[in-house]
Amino acid sequence: MKPSRLFTFVVALTLAGSVTNVQPAQAGDCFSDPIYDHDWTGTVTTGAFVRAVACMEGSTVISTLALGSTIAVTGETDGWWRVELSDGTTGWVGDWLLSVTESPVTNPTPTVVQTSLSATAAAGIRSRATGYILLQVEDHGEAWYVDPLTGNRYYMKDGPTAYEMMRTFGLGMTEADYLQLAAGDNALTDRLLGRIVLRVQAHGEAYYVHPDGSVYYLADGPAAYALMREHSLGITNLDLTAITEAELELIPYDDEAPATEVLGVADEAITVSQYQAGELPEAFEIAALSDTWLAMVNAERTERGAQPLELDQVLTDTTANWAAYMGATGNFTHTRPYGESLLAWVQGFNYPSYDFGENLALVFADNSSDGLEQVLIDAMAMFMSEESYNGMHYQNVIDPDWETTGVGLFFDAIDNESYRVYAVFHFASLE
Repeated sequence: MKPSRLFTFVVALTLAGSVTNVQPAQAGDCFSDPIYDHDWTGTVTTGAFVRAVACMEGSTVISTLALGSTIAVTGETDGWWRVELSDGTTGWVGDWLLSVTESPVTNPTPTVVQTSLSATAAAGIRSRATGYILLQVEDHGEAWYVDPLTGNRYYMKDGPTAYEMMRTFGLGMTEADYLQLAAGDNALTDRLLGRIVLRVQAHGEAYYVHPDGSVYYLADGPAAYALMREHSLGITNLDLTAITEAELELIPYDDEAPATEVLGVADEAITVSQYQAGELPEAFEIAALSDTWLAMVNAERTERGAQPLELDQVLTDTTANWAAYMGATGNFTHTRPYGESLLAWVQGFNYPSYDFGENLALVFADNSSDGLEQVLIDAMAMFMSEESYNGMHYQNVIDPDWETTGVGLFFDAIDNESYRVYAVFHFASLE
Protein backbone atom coordinates (compact mmCIF):
# COMPACT_ATOMS: atom_id res chain seq x y z
CA MET A 1 0.00 0.00 0.00
CA LYS A 2 1.41 3.38 -0.94
CA PRO A 3 1.22 6.20 1.61
CA SER A 4 -1.42 8.87 1.00
CA ARG A 5 0.01 12.09 -0.34
CA LEU A 6 -0.79 15.69 0.41
CA PHE A 7 0.84 18.73 -1.09
CA THR A 8 0.77 22.52 -0.75
CA PHE A 9 2.28 25.13 -3.04
CA VAL A 10 5.72 26.48 -2.20
CA VAL A 11 7.23 29.02 -4.61
CA ALA A 12 10.87 30.05 -4.25
CA LEU A 13 12.96 32.38 -6.36
CA THR A 14 16.69 32.95 -6.03
CA LEU A 15 18.84 35.28 -8.08
CA ALA A 16 22.58 35.63 -7.85
CA GLY A 17 25.32 37.09 -10.02
CA SER A 18 28.22 39.48 -10.21
CA VAL A 19 29.67 41.91 -12.73
CA THR A 20 33.23 43.26 -12.75
CA ASN A 21 35.40 45.54 -14.88
CA VAL A 22 32.55 47.14 -16.84
CA GLN A 23 31.23 50.63 -17.41
CA PRO A 24 28.12 51.82 -15.59
CA ALA A 25 24.94 52.08 -17.64
CA GLN A 26 24.16 55.45 -19.21
CA ALA A 27 21.67 57.68 -17.46
CA GLY A 28 18.25 57.66 -19.06
CA ASP A 29 18.36 54.02 -20.23
CA CYS A 30 15.54 51.66 -19.21
CA PHE A 31 17.86 49.44 -17.20
CA SER A 32 20.78 49.93 -14.88
CA ASP A 33 22.73 46.99 -16.29
CA PRO A 34 26.40 47.56 -17.14
CA ILE A 35 27.62 48.23 -20.67
CA TYR A 36 30.38 46.00 -22.08
CA ASP A 37 32.63 47.45 -24.81
CA HIS A 38 33.24 45.39 -27.97
CA ASP A 39 34.89 45.71 -31.37
CA TRP A 40 32.72 43.27 -33.29
CA THR A 41 30.48 43.13 -36.33
CA GLY A 42 26.97 41.78 -36.58
CA THR A 43 24.59 40.60 -39.29
CA VAL A 44 20.99 41.84 -39.29
CA THR A 45 18.69 38.79 -39.10
CA THR A 46 15.47 40.73 -39.77
CA GLY A 47 14.60 44.34 -40.55
CA ALA A 48 15.63 46.26 -37.45
CA PHE A 49 15.06 49.66 -35.86
CA VAL A 50 18.04 51.52 -34.44
CA ARG A 51 16.98 53.30 -31.24
CA ALA A 52 18.53 56.26 -29.45
CA VAL A 53 18.71 54.40 -26.12
CA ALA A 54 18.61 50.77 -25.01
CA CYS A 55 14.92 50.98 -24.26
CA MET A 56 11.75 49.83 -26.04
CA GLU A 57 9.34 52.27 -24.39
CA GLY A 58 9.59 55.93 -25.18
CA SER A 59 12.82 55.61 -27.20
CA THR A 60 13.30 57.37 -30.53
CA VAL A 61 13.87 55.37 -33.72
CA ILE A 62 16.83 57.04 -35.42
CA SER A 63 17.31 54.65 -38.35
CA THR A 64 16.52 51.22 -39.78
CA LEU A 65 18.77 48.39 -40.96
CA ALA A 66 18.11 46.12 -43.92
CA LEU A 67 17.99 42.34 -43.59
CA GLY A 68 21.39 40.75 -44.25
CA SER A 69 23.53 43.86 -43.84
CA THR A 70 26.46 43.94 -41.44
CA ILE A 71 27.25 46.69 -39.00
CA ALA A 72 29.81 47.62 -36.35
CA VAL A 73 28.93 46.36 -32.85
CA THR A 74 30.68 48.52 -30.24
CA GLY A 75 29.06 47.31 -27.02
CA GLU A 76 26.22 45.52 -25.27
CA THR A 77 23.94 45.72 -22.27
CA ASP A 78 21.18 43.38 -21.14
CA GLY A 79 19.14 42.57 -24.27
CA TRP A 80 20.72 45.20 -26.55
CA TRP A 81 23.68 45.69 -28.93
CA ARG A 82 25.27 49.13 -29.28
CA VAL A 83 25.96 49.77 -32.99
CA GLU A 84 27.69 52.48 -35.01
CA LEU A 85 26.24 53.65 -38.34
CA SER A 86 28.30 54.71 -41.36
CA ASP A 87 27.85 58.38 -40.50
CA GLY A 88 29.23 57.81 -37.00
CA THR A 89 25.82 57.82 -35.28
CA THR A 90 25.61 55.46 -32.32
CA GLY A 91 22.38 53.65 -31.44
CA TRP A 92 20.95 50.46 -29.97
CA VAL A 93 19.46 47.34 -31.61
CA GLY A 94 17.68 44.50 -29.80
CA ASP A 95 19.96 41.48 -29.45
CA TRP A 96 17.30 39.24 -30.99
CA LEU A 97 17.64 41.16 -34.29
CA LEU A 98 21.39 40.88 -34.73
CA SER A 99 23.74 37.90 -35.04
CA VAL A 100 27.35 38.59 -34.11
CA THR A 101 29.66 37.62 -37.00
CA GLU A 102 33.17 38.23 -38.33
CA SER A 103 31.90 39.56 -41.66
CA PRO A 104 33.31 42.89 -42.84
CA VAL A 105 31.22 45.95 -42.05
CA THR A 106 29.18 47.16 -45.05
CA ASN A 107 28.38 50.54 -43.48
CA PRO A 108 24.71 50.54 -44.44
CA THR A 109 23.22 53.90 -45.24
CA PRO A 110 20.47 54.94 -42.79
CA THR A 111 17.02 54.71 -44.34
CA VAL A 112 13.73 56.47 -43.77
CA VAL A 113 11.42 54.69 -41.32
CA GLN A 114 8.55 53.04 -43.22
CA THR A 115 5.11 53.65 -41.72
CA SER A 116 2.71 51.91 -44.14
CA LEU A 117 2.45 48.94 -46.50
CA SER A 118 1.24 48.85 -50.07
CA ALA A 119 -1.60 46.46 -50.90
CA THR A 120 0.80 44.31 -52.91
CA ALA A 121 3.33 44.12 -50.07
CA ALA A 122 0.60 43.25 -47.53
CA ALA A 123 -0.74 40.47 -49.76
CA GLY A 124 2.76 39.04 -50.13
CA ILE A 125 3.29 39.02 -46.37
CA ARG A 126 -0.02 37.21 -45.78
CA SER A 127 0.89 34.59 -48.35
CA ARG A 128 4.34 33.94 -46.90
CA ALA A 129 3.18 33.89 -43.25
CA THR A 130 0.39 31.30 -43.48
CA GLY A 131 0.88 28.43 -41.03
CA TYR A 132 3.85 30.05 -39.30
CA ILE A 133 4.40 31.12 -35.73
CA LEU A 134 5.40 34.80 -35.95
CA LEU A 135 7.49 36.60 -33.33
CA GLN A 136 7.24 40.37 -32.89
CA VAL A 137 10.95 41.05 -32.90
CA GLU A 138 10.55 44.80 -32.33
CA ASP A 139 8.45 44.40 -29.19
CA HIS A 140 8.83 41.70 -26.55
CA GLY A 141 8.84 38.60 -28.74
CA GLU A 142 5.05 38.10 -28.68
CA ALA A 143 4.10 34.93 -30.59
CA TRP A 144 1.24 34.65 -33.11
CA TYR A 145 -0.05 31.56 -34.93
CA VAL A 146 -1.33 32.22 -38.48
CA ASP A 147 -4.15 29.78 -39.17
CA PRO A 148 -3.76 28.40 -42.74
CA LEU A 149 -7.54 28.13 -43.19
CA THR A 150 -8.56 31.69 -42.29
CA GLY A 151 -5.25 33.53 -42.69
CA ASN A 152 -5.89 35.23 -39.34
CA ARG A 153 -3.31 35.48 -36.55
CA TYR A 154 -3.97 34.35 -32.97
CA TYR A 155 -1.96 35.45 -29.94
CA MET A 156 -0.10 32.50 -28.39
CA LYS A 157 0.64 34.07 -25.03
CA ASP A 158 1.65 31.00 -22.97
CA GLY A 159 1.54 27.22 -22.55
CA PRO A 160 -2.16 26.95 -21.59
CA THR A 161 -3.06 29.03 -24.67
CA ALA A 162 -0.91 26.75 -26.82
CA TYR A 163 -2.87 23.81 -25.35
CA GLU A 164 -6.17 25.46 -26.36
CA MET A 165 -4.80 26.10 -29.85
CA MET A 166 -3.94 22.42 -30.15
CA ARG A 167 -7.57 21.56 -29.37
CA THR A 168 -9.14 24.38 -31.39
CA PHE A 169 -7.05 24.18 -34.55
CA GLY A 170 -6.22 20.47 -34.33
CA LEU A 171 -7.21 18.43 -37.38
CA GLY A 172 -8.22 14.85 -36.55
CA MET A 173 -6.13 12.27 -38.38
CA THR A 174 -6.63 8.53 -38.73
CA GLU A 175 -3.78 6.27 -37.71
CA ALA A 176 -3.31 5.23 -41.34
CA ASP A 177 -2.85 8.88 -42.38
CA TYR A 178 -0.49 9.48 -39.45
CA LEU A 179 1.71 6.57 -40.53
CA GLN A 180 1.86 8.08 -44.02
CA LEU A 181 2.83 11.44 -42.54
CA ALA A 182 5.49 9.85 -40.32
CA ALA A 183 6.86 7.99 -43.35
CA GLY A 184 7.38 11.31 -45.16
CA ASP A 185 4.51 11.14 -47.68
CA ASN A 186 5.19 14.37 -49.60
CA ALA A 187 1.70 14.76 -51.03
CA LEU A 188 0.06 14.43 -47.60
CA THR A 189 2.64 16.68 -45.96
CA ASP A 190 2.07 19.39 -48.57
CA ARG A 191 -1.67 19.35 -47.85
CA LEU A 192 -1.01 19.80 -44.12
CA LEU A 193 1.65 22.53 -44.15
CA GLY A 194 1.16 24.85 -41.19
CA ARG A 195 -1.54 22.66 -39.62
CA ILE A 196 -1.78 21.07 -36.17
CA VAL A 197 -2.92 17.43 -36.45
CA LEU A 198 -4.22 15.02 -33.79
CA ARG A 199 -3.93 11.21 -33.74
CA VAL A 200 -7.55 10.59 -32.75
CA GLN A 201 -7.27 6.81 -32.99
CA ALA A 202 -4.29 6.70 -30.62
CA HIS A 203 -4.15 8.96 -27.55
CA GLY A 204 -4.80 12.31 -29.19
CA GLU A 205 -1.08 13.10 -29.69
CA ALA A 206 -0.60 16.47 -31.38
CA TYR A 207 1.90 17.38 -34.12
CA TYR A 208 2.77 20.66 -35.84
CA VAL A 209 3.48 20.40 -39.57
CA HIS A 210 5.87 23.29 -40.13
CA PRO A 211 5.53 25.17 -43.45
CA ASP A 212 8.98 23.85 -44.40
CA GLY A 213 7.62 20.27 -44.21
CA SER A 214 9.15 19.28 -40.87
CA VAL A 215 6.84 17.56 -38.36
CA TYR A 216 7.18 18.26 -34.62
CA TYR A 217 5.59 16.41 -31.71
CA LEU A 218 3.72 18.70 -29.26
CA ALA A 219 3.88 16.74 -26.02
CA ASP A 220 1.79 19.22 -24.01
CA GLY A 221 0.95 22.93 -23.72
CA PRO A 222 4.34 24.13 -22.39
CA ALA A 223 6.22 21.92 -24.86
CA ALA A 224 4.06 23.16 -27.74
CA TYR A 225 4.65 26.77 -26.71
CA ALA A 226 8.43 26.34 -26.51
CA LEU A 227 8.78 24.27 -29.67
CA MET A 228 6.54 26.40 -31.87
CA ARG A 229 8.36 29.56 -30.77
CA GLU A 230 11.71 27.89 -31.48
CA HIS A 231 10.67 27.25 -35.07
CA SER A 232 9.07 30.66 -35.58
CA LEU A 233 9.56 33.43 -38.11
CA GLY A 234 10.55 36.93 -37.00
CA ILE A 235 8.34 39.77 -38.19
CA THR A 236 8.35 43.54 -37.76
CA ASN A 237 5.40 45.36 -36.24
CA LEU A 238 4.62 47.02 -39.56
CA ASP A 239 4.58 43.73 -41.49
CA LEU A 240 2.42 42.17 -38.78
CA THR A 241 -0.33 44.73 -39.48
CA ALA A 242 -0.88 43.04 -42.85
CA ILE A 243 -2.34 39.99 -41.07
CA THR A 244 -5.76 40.27 -39.43
CA GLU A 245 -5.80 39.67 -35.68
CA ALA A 246 -8.56 37.40 -34.35
CA GLU A 247 -9.61 36.12 -30.92
CA LEU A 248 -9.19 32.45 -30.11
CA GLU A 249 -12.61 30.85 -29.72
CA LEU A 250 -12.27 28.05 -27.21
CA ILE A 251 -14.04 24.76 -27.87
CA PRO A 252 -16.90 24.45 -25.33
CA TYR A 253 -17.25 21.26 -23.33
CA ASP A 254 -20.58 19.56 -24.00
CA ASP A 255 -22.16 17.44 -21.24
CA GLU A 256 -23.96 15.40 -23.90
CA ALA A 257 -20.85 14.74 -26.00
CA PRO A 258 -20.11 11.03 -26.56
CA ALA A 259 -17.26 9.48 -24.62
CA THR A 260 -13.86 9.41 -26.31
CA GLU A 261 -10.60 7.75 -25.37
CA VAL A 262 -8.81 11.10 -25.26
CA LEU A 263 -11.26 13.13 -23.21
CA GLY A 264 -12.70 10.31 -21.12
CA VAL A 265 -16.04 12.07 -20.53
CA ALA A 266 -18.10 10.35 -17.84
CA ASP A 267 -21.09 8.19 -18.83
CA GLU A 268 -23.33 10.09 -16.40
CA ALA A 269 -23.20 13.82 -15.73
CA ILE A 270 -21.90 14.88 -12.33
CA THR A 271 -24.46 16.70 -10.18
CA VAL A 272 -23.93 19.51 -7.69
CA SER A 273 -22.70 18.09 -4.41
CA GLN A 274 -24.79 18.20 -1.25
CA TYR A 275 -21.69 19.76 0.35
CA GLN A 276 -21.50 22.66 -2.10
CA ALA A 277 -21.61 25.81 0.03
CA GLY A 278 -21.46 29.56 -0.36
CA GLU A 279 -22.82 31.86 -3.04
CA LEU A 280 -22.35 30.44 -6.53
CA PRO A 281 -21.58 32.53 -9.64
CA GLU A 282 -24.43 32.70 -12.13
CA ALA A 283 -22.29 30.91 -14.74
CA PHE A 284 -21.38 28.02 -12.43
CA GLU A 285 -22.22 24.61 -13.91
CA ILE A 286 -20.64 21.77 -11.94
CA ALA A 287 -21.13 19.18 -14.70
CA ALA A 288 -19.50 21.36 -17.35
CA LEU A 289 -16.56 22.26 -15.12
CA SER A 290 -16.09 18.63 -14.08
CA ASP A 291 -15.92 17.56 -17.72
CA THR A 292 -13.49 20.41 -18.40
CA TRP A 293 -11.24 19.16 -15.60
CA LEU A 294 -11.51 15.57 -16.82
CA ALA A 295 -10.57 16.57 -20.36
CA MET A 296 -7.56 18.53 -19.15
CA VAL A 297 -6.20 15.89 -16.78
CA ASN A 298 -6.71 13.06 -19.27
CA ALA A 299 -5.01 15.02 -22.05
CA GLU A 300 -1.92 15.32 -19.84
CA ARG A 301 -2.10 11.67 -18.74
CA THR A 302 -2.55 10.14 -22.19
CA GLU A 303 0.39 12.15 -23.51
CA ARG A 304 2.50 10.44 -20.84
CA GLY A 305 1.11 6.92 -21.25
CA ALA A 306 -1.10 6.90 -18.12
CA GLN A 307 -4.62 5.48 -18.22
CA PRO A 308 -7.49 8.00 -18.51
CA LEU A 309 -9.42 8.73 -15.31
CA GLU A 310 -13.16 8.72 -14.74
CA LEU A 311 -15.21 11.32 -12.91
CA ASP A 312 -16.69 10.16 -9.63
CA GLN A 313 -19.69 11.64 -7.82
CA VAL A 314 -18.27 10.77 -4.39
CA LEU A 315 -15.02 12.61 -5.20
CA THR A 316 -17.17 15.55 -6.30
CA ASP A 317 -18.65 15.42 -2.78
CA THR A 318 -15.27 15.12 -1.03
CA THR A 319 -13.73 17.98 -3.01
CA ALA A 320 -16.78 20.21 -2.44
CA ASN A 321 -16.71 19.35 1.26
CA TRP A 322 -13.07 20.29 1.73
CA ALA A 323 -13.32 23.41 -0.45
CA ALA A 324 -16.27 24.55 1.71
CA TYR A 325 -14.26 23.94 4.89
CA MET A 326 -11.32 26.00 3.64
CA GLY A 327 -13.59 28.78 2.40
CA ALA A 328 -15.51 28.97 5.66
CA THR A 329 -12.39 29.00 7.83
CA GLY A 330 -10.07 30.87 5.47
CA ASN A 331 -7.54 28.13 6.15
CA PHE A 332 -5.76 26.90 2.99
CA THR A 333 -4.53 23.51 4.19
CA HIS A 334 -4.48 19.73 3.75
CA THR A 335 -4.67 19.10 7.50
CA ARG A 336 -7.97 17.53 8.59
CA PRO A 337 -9.60 18.26 11.96
CA TYR A 338 -8.84 15.77 14.73
CA GLY A 339 -5.63 14.66 12.98
CA GLU A 340 -7.24 12.29 10.45
CA SER A 341 -5.11 11.07 7.57
CA LEU A 342 -6.32 11.87 4.05
CA LEU A 343 -7.05 8.20 3.37
CA ALA A 344 -9.04 7.77 6.57
CA TRP A 345 -10.90 10.98 5.86
CA VAL A 346 -12.02 9.98 2.35
CA GLN A 347 -12.91 6.46 3.53
CA GLY A 348 -15.25 8.18 5.98
CA PHE A 349 -17.42 8.96 2.95
CA ASN A 350 -17.83 5.18 2.48
CA TYR A 351 -15.47 5.38 -0.49
CA PRO A 352 -13.58 2.13 -1.28
CA SER A 353 -10.18 3.75 -1.90
CA TYR A 354 -6.87 2.14 -0.95
CA ASP A 355 -4.81 5.15 -2.07
CA PHE A 356 -5.71 8.79 -2.28
CA GLY A 357 -4.13 12.09 -3.37
CA GLU A 358 -5.07 15.73 -3.14
CA ASN A 359 -3.96 18.89 -4.95
CA LEU A 360 -5.06 22.36 -3.82
CA ALA A 361 -5.04 25.72 -5.58
CA LEU A 362 -6.05 29.22 -4.53
CA VAL A 363 -6.93 31.24 -7.63
CA PHE A 364 -9.18 34.10 -8.77
CA ALA A 365 -12.06 34.23 -11.24
CA ASP A 366 -14.69 36.55 -12.64
CA ASN A 367 -18.38 35.72 -12.99
CA SER A 368 -18.29 34.14 -16.45
CA SER A 369 -18.03 30.65 -17.88
CA ASP A 370 -14.63 31.50 -19.39
CA GLY A 371 -13.50 32.93 -16.05
CA LEU A 372 -14.51 29.77 -14.22
CA GLU A 373 -12.77 27.55 -16.77
CA GLN A 374 -9.68 29.71 -16.31
CA VAL A 375 -9.58 28.54 -12.67
CA LEU A 376 -8.91 25.02 -13.90
CA ILE A 377 -6.47 26.17 -16.59
CA ASP A 378 -4.45 28.19 -14.07
CA ALA A 379 -4.42 25.33 -11.56
CA MET A 380 -3.31 22.80 -14.17
CA ALA A 381 -0.58 25.14 -15.40
CA MET A 382 0.78 25.35 -11.84
CA PHE A 383 0.68 21.57 -11.40
CA MET A 384 2.38 20.85 -14.73
CA SER A 385 5.05 23.50 -14.15
CA GLU A 386 6.59 21.00 -11.71
CA GLU A 387 7.30 18.46 -14.46
CA SER A 388 10.97 19.44 -14.85
CA TYR A 389 11.74 18.37 -11.27
CA ASN A 390 8.96 15.76 -10.88
CA GLY A 391 7.14 17.77 -8.21
CA MET A 392 4.39 16.21 -6.11
CA HIS A 393 1.50 18.13 -7.71
CA TYR A 394 2.71 16.96 -11.13
CA GLN A 395 3.02 13.37 -9.84
CA ASN A 396 -0.59 13.45 -8.67
CA VAL A 397 -1.80 14.48 -12.13
CA ILE A 398 0.04 11.72 -14.01
CA ASP A 399 0.24 8.88 -11.43
CA PRO A 400 -0.57 5.70 -13.43
CA ASP A 401 -2.29 4.06 -10.42
CA TRP A 402 -5.14 6.56 -10.18
CA GLU A 403 -8.53 5.52 -11.54
CA THR A 404 -10.94 8.31 -10.55
CA THR A 405 -10.90 12.06 -10.00
CA GLY A 406 -13.13 14.91 -8.88
CA VAL A 407 -12.99 18.69 -8.54
CA GLY A 408 -14.66 20.98 -5.99
CA LEU A 409 -14.72 24.77 -5.73
CA PHE A 410 -15.70 27.29 -3.05
CA PHE A 411 -16.31 30.84 -4.20
CA ASP A 412 -15.37 33.59 -1.76
CA ALA A 413 -16.91 36.76 -3.22
CA ILE A 414 -14.55 39.75 -3.45
CA ASP A 415 -17.17 41.97 -5.11
CA ASN A 416 -20.19 41.48 -7.39
CA GLU A 417 -18.09 40.21 -10.30
CA SER A 418 -14.99 38.51 -8.89
CA TYR A 419 -14.16 35.65 -6.53
CA ARG A 420 -11.31 34.14 -4.58
CA VAL A 421 -11.64 30.43 -5.41
CA TYR A 422 -10.56 27.56 -3.16
CA ALA A 423 -10.03 24.69 -5.62
CA VAL A 424 -9.67 21.04 -4.53
CA PHE A 425 -8.68 18.14 -6.81
CA HIS A 426 -8.91 14.51 -5.60
CA PHE A 427 -7.44 11.36 -7.13
CA ALA A 428 -8.08 7.81 -5.96
CA SER A 429 -7.28 4.16 -6.63
CA LEU A 430 -10.21 1.82 -5.95
CA GLU A 431 -10.22 -1.50 -4.15
